[in-house]
Order: sequence, then structure tokens, then C-alpha cells
Amino acid sequence: MDPELLELGHVSTEEILSGLSARDHVMGELVGRIGYFRLKAGGDHFESLVQAIIYQQISGKAADSIYNKFLKKLSSPVTPENVERLSDLDLRSSGVSPQKIRYLRDLCSRIISGELILNGIGSLPNSEIIRKLTIVKGIGIWSAQMFLIFTLGRLNVLPLNDIGFRNSLKKHYSIKGELTDRKITKIASKWAPYMSAGVWILWECENTKLPVSNS
Repeated sequence: MDPELLELGHVSTEEILSGLSARDHVMGELVGRIGYFRLKAGGDHFESLVQAIIYQQISGKAADSIYNKFLKKLSSPVTPENVERLSDLDLRSSGVSPQKIRYLRDLCSRIISGELILNGIGSLPNSEIIRKLTIVKGIGIWSAQMFLIFTLGRLNVLPLNDIGFRNSLKKHYSIKGELTDRKITKIASKWAPYMSAGVWILWECENTKLPVSNS
């Protein structure tokens, strides 16, 4: 199978973790210490993109509060047509910023007009999905990559600009000096076709505050 189309469900968790461990001894040590892989993916494609916009650049707690208010104001399924019917005042009273309102309007407009078609998007390779999604204002490469990982469950995605991932990689791989994209890619290429899983392990190292190994 094309690595770009590899998704959760195509291979077992055991195969993913053993594959990571066999390809990279540092990752293997981290896999052993973390001891699990619990990436969950799924959900409605449009709602996932709405959440991606609303959750940008604010804390998870604040984003949860805004999104819950948004859902209460919507009081109907999260569809482009229903979101489009909300007034700017409705969105602002939910805590959505003026900039994010413009992003949501652009997303809805492109879907309603047929410029962006989400139905069947999961059959496309990662690079094509990123190209399609990033035409929407407010959806950059990172947001598109999160869609690939957490909505479609794609297993071979490398979000180079994710801060948590970069920080964890630099710490646990004892990288001195500047952490360049080239350095990251050289390390992460060993995890293919499970790069998303390697990223997840490093995220989990940060979330659990796993100390750097002395070995």
C-alpha cells in the first residue's frame, strides 16, 4: 500500500510499535518506556475543520468553552449551511474572534459552492488533501496535517512545525544546536511508514513529562 494512504486499522498497534522500534533505537527506547499507542481518529470532516479553526492559538480549556457555546448557539448539526446561517453577532457572543469568523465563512462558502468537496477526500494522498484544505483561509499546513492524523488516521504524516513535537524530539534525541527541518526529516524518515506514530510517541513524552534517559 502507498505509505501516504496507510491509516489506522490497516495495521495492528503491535506492528506499528515493533516497526518503530526496529528502525530507530532511540524511538524503540521511548516506545518501551511509554508502553502504549492510543492514537484515536475519526469524526465528521467538516466539523473537524471547524474545530481546527476555533481551537487555533488558544488554550484547550478556552477553546472547549468557546466551542461548547458555539454548539449551543448553533443548536443543530454542524453543517456548512447551518454554520453559515449564524450571524456574526451569534459567533462573537460565543467567543469566536472576528478573524476566525472570516475563516469559518470562507470554509462554508467554499464547501457550499462546491470548490472544496470533503466527500471522498479520504481516498486522496496526503499531499493532495493538504493542497485542497490549505486553499481555505485559516487552514495552514499544520492544521491540514492534524486533520490527516486525527480525522483520517493517516499513519505517515510529519508535522515539521509542531512545537511540542520539535521540543520533545530535540530533548529526547539530545540534539545540540539549531533543530533544522533537515535534521528532523533525517531522524523521522527512519520511522516510515509510521511517522505519525513516532510523532505521537514524542507528544506523549511531553504530555507525561517523561524524563530524558540516562542511557
